[in-house]
Amino acid sequence: MEYRTLGRTGLRVSAIAFGCGPVSGWMAELPPDEQCAVVRRAIELGINWFDTAAGYGDGTSEASLGAALARLGHPAGIHIATKVRYPAERLGDIGAYTRASVAASLKRLGVAQVALV
Repeated sequence: MEYRTLGRTGLRVSAIAFGCGPVSGWMAELPPDEQCAVVRRAIELGINWFDTAAGYGDGTSEASLGAALARLGHPAGIHIATKVRYPAERLGDIGAYTRASVAASLKRLGVAQVALV
């Protein structure tokens, strides 16, 4: 696997990311055993960069990825990116909404931090 430095973070991430979005449906539609197997295989192949979002399956993607990583013993060196979508009615306090969204994402993912929001 080829790795690259993520901006100025110093993090080395796989050039190929594991997309947890709705296009593949892996993290929202497969049974948990299959989700875990897919994530395990990605890690075996050297993928350490996982891309998800609260909006993917209304949090299902994050929860599924978190459950798979937990079943795998939270492998070291995994980096996760997630996203925040701002509804028009929440634009008045972006900071508070961002903090609440990230806190909910961390809870679903079962991690203390993510590499990128």
